[in-house]
Amino acid sequence: MPSPNAYISLHDVYTLSAYDEVSLGNPLMLAIDGAHGKLRLAVFFSDRENDYAKRLADAINGVKP
Repeated sequence: MPSPNAYISLHDVYTLSAYDEVSLGNPLMLAIDGAHGKLRLAVFFSDRENDYAKRLADAINGVKP
């Protein structure tokens, strides 16, 4: 059974940072800080065998404001 699609719209974001969580299935953790507070979001990828979450976190954090 397919999962439903989700859409999230965030406005007035100040910063976005990320890290890969070593436990809990190795999700990509997004830390979003903005005018309306802080949001933490975990994204779990189906392929946990490679360092995909870590490489995404490194790429996101490599962007300078």
